[in-house]
Formats: sequence, C-alpha cells, structure tokens
Amino acid sequence: MALQIRRGTDAERLAITPAVGELIYTTDTKLLYVGDGTTVGGTKADTGINDLAEDTTPQLGGTLDLNSNNITGVGNISNSGNITATGVVSAASGNFTAATVGLATGSFKGTFAADDSTILIDGVSGKVNLAPNEISDIGNVHNSIPSNGDALVWNNSLSRWEAGAPANAGDVIGSVFSDDSTLKIDGITGISYGPFDGVLSGSVFGEDSTLIVDGINNSINGEKITVSGAGSISNTQAGDFFYDVTTDNGKASLRFKRESISDLSASNVSYGAILMGRDGSDGTVMTTNIATSFAGLFISNDSAGVHTNANTYMSIVDGNVGIGTYTPADKLSVVGNATVTGTVEAGSFKGSYALDDSTTIIDGINGTITAAGFVQFGSYTTAERDALTAANGMVIYNTSLNVFQGYQNSAWITFTTS
Repeated sequence: MALQIRRGTDAERLAITPAVGELIYTTDTKLLYVGDGTTVGGTKADTGINDLAEDTTPQLGGTLDLNSNNITGVGNISNSGNITATGVVSAASGNFTAATVGLATGSFKGTFAADDSTILIDGVSGKVNLAPNEISDIGNVHNSIPSNGDALVWNNSLSRWEAGAPANAGDVIGSVFSDDSTLKIDGITGISYGPFDGVLSGSVFGEDSTLIVDGINNSINGEKITVSGAGSISNTQAGDFFYDVTTDNGKASLRFKRESISDLSASNVSYGAILMGRDGSDGTVMTTNIATSFAGLFISNDSAGVHTNANTYMSIVDGNVGIGTYTPADKLSVVGNATVTGTVEAGSFKGSYALDDSTTIIDGINGTITAAGFVQFGSYTTAERDALTAANGMVIYNTSLNVFQGYQNSAWITFTTS
C-alpha cells in the first residue's frame, strides 16, 4: 500500500495552517505545499528548476502569461508564426533596421508610428504618410532641394529619381481644377471654363452645337455675342477697315441694349453710346458722341471732348428735332442763328425777321413791320400803344377806340374822315 500525504482542494488548503514539515497536496491544482507552522496554506514546494538558464532548451507546455511583467534582455526573437500586439512594438533605440526587419520572412500588420507618435503607416486606411520625410529619404532619389511645383522625374542615364519639372508627354484624363478649387475643365462633359490667357486656336461651339467662332473661315457667327466688362476691338494695320454685320435674307442689326432689374425709363439713364475721337501724342480725346436714352437720341461734336454744352448737340426727342438744345419744343427747334441759301416754304412763319445787316424788318414780339424806316399798321389797345417806343410816322389801329392813329411830333393823333 502506497504512502499518502494530506490532500484536499486548494480552497481547503487555504483554510488550515499546516505544521512544520507537513506536506499538503492540492487535488485540483496538482501542486505540493509544505507547512512551517505559521503560514496559512503552507508554502508551495519548489519542484522545478531554479532558473531557465539551467535548461538550455526550455519549452512551454501552454500559453505563456507574462502576468503584467516584461521580457527583457539582449538577443533575438525568432518566430515562424505571427506576433500580435495591441500596444506599441519598439525596436532598439526606437528604430527598425535591416537587421531587425529586413531579414524577416513574415509580414508586419498594424499601424506604425514614430517616436513622437506621428503615424507613418496607417494600418486602418492602408496609407503611407511621407509628410515628415525628405525626398532624399525615399530610395534611389537624388538628394536635392525641390522647388515649388517640382515633381519626381526619373533620370534614366543616372538611374535615379530627381526633383524637376514634370514632362508634358502623353494624355491627361479627368477634370482640371485651379488652386482655389474652381473647375476649369470638366472631364465628364468636356466643357472648359475661362478666363483663358494665351493663344486659343480652333472653332467654338455653343451648348446646342451651334457654330459661334469658325476657326477655318476666321469668322464669328451667332445671333447674340455678349461681352462682359471693359474690352476693345482694335486693328493695328494701316489702311481702311470695315466691320460688317450681314445676314442672309434678313435685316442686319447692331443692337445696344441695357438690362437691369430697376426702372430704366428715367430721362438721364443712358442706353448706349458710340464714341469717336483720336488717341495721339497729344492725348486721347473723344470728339464725337452719339448717345441714346429714354429721352431721345443725341449727337454731339466737341473738339475738346467735353460734351457738356447744349449748343454742341443735335437732338431728336419724341419726333422733335433740336439744334443747340437738349429739349426741342417744336418739330424743328434752333437755338442760335440759321442761314438758308435756298428757298424756305412753310404754311406760316413765327418770330422776328432781320436783314443781313441785322436790321429787324418784322418784329415777332411787337407784331410790327418796318420797311425803309417806316412802321406799318399794327393793332394795339391804348395801353399797348402807350407802351410802344413810338417814332414819327408810326401808324396803328387802336382797338380800344376803333380808330386809326398816327404818331406825330411826340403825340398820337386820331385820323378822322370828312
């Protein structure tokens, strides 16, 4: 019959204090304890080796639990399986070198960070962040300082990458955006957006495929050409040039139109103008101005280019023509003198008439006719007669007295019949 020692579960062991030298075997943990007379449960007996160094080829019979402790020392870890870490994997001096990584036959999985916690390889997105690196840190790249806008260009003769301007060979596919993210070329619709600086050649079509600029015949077509902002059409060649507006089987129109969400019917609102003048060594002067507004059409010629005096204008307002005035009151309003070398025919005349020497022969204000120094008949009341600047020989008809009167020796006398 075999020798048996005191035994029980580990919980039962912890409920007693074994005597000095007394042995206790736990049936559930399969461990042996020795009592010293004072320690509850006794002390676990040392049944193994004192140091792993005593075993040159130790092997684990199960999973190694570090129990919140570390594995430290100098040497290598050789593993043909996977190493899974939820924390940070650090190498000597915080670096992975060819000796520690380059000879690895397996794969690294997860996120890699620098000592300052900057993410170098994002294990979630799969992206490599080169922001903290220099171009020279990339293999086979010439160590030079790149300039703004440079790209990595392959130098085939030196078999290395260099910083330089990108080559323009080949096709560019996709949309193009400016620095402020404005769409310039739509890679889906094929539409290009301006403004464009430089030389453009070829034809231009509208969105409905209508030809607007004919690049073959060098002509501009279309019903409407819109120009926004200040601009000019110029020709620097010598000689006479004409800009024609033509249509087939229809009228040719050059239209000036002003658009606004406000009321444009005010008389001082200009609808458009044609300016003509000179641009020489003596300066730029617009000597001729043809302008339109709600009030009418105005044509002015001013050698000084001022165009502020009404006497420089000819105007057409509501069918009335004015010369020397903005506001003609009659079908023909002339402010100033008019010289006619031909015959003037009219149903009636209104106003005063004078000889070439400015002598008034018909007074449109007083209603008198002067011929060879004599004033002929006019009709006046007595009050109107007395207001006249009378002269000897003046004869009037007094409508207050219904008589003929004449001015003689500074007095009016009445003609009587016998």
